[in-house]
Amino acid sequence: MPSSEYKVDYSGLVVAFETRGKLKYFFDKETGDVSGYYPQGRPEDAPKVAACESEPQRFVSVPAETPEINLGDRRAFARTIEKPNLRNALDASFDAPEPLLAFREILRQSPAEEGRWFRLKEERVRSRVSAWLLKNELPPFPSPPKRY
Repeated sequence: MPSSEYKVDYSGLVVAFETRGKLKYFFDKETGDVSGYYPQGRPEDAPKVAACESEPQRFVSVPAETPEINLGDRRAFARTIEKPNLRNALDASFDAPEPLLAFREILRQSPAEEGRWFRLKEERVRSRVSAWLLKNELPPFPSPPKRY
């Protein structure tokens, strides 16, 4: 059971949800901490991952963002663009060999829209984190200040 000092690492959860790499994140129900490990890349992390996986009543695996989720967020954002040239360029980026990179490069040409993208992305990630917290019967996400 959490102590009176229990605080959920909401920032750590957001980072874990945004991760698309080889890190595997776990949320500790006893402390509220989020820890990330490289189960395949660093031999010293494999036992830590195994320990977390062997105590599912304490450690909950945090789902990483999939490329499909990431592209879905970007497609949803592109549909909100009012300038036809920018919207068409972003739509075309999804057919590029590296769609995430192409999207980012195009969006950099419009700082106002890039800022709007970061705000929308944050809202969507926070929404996924909130649903995950609810599903796992964990304290709800507070209303922190905006990052962007």
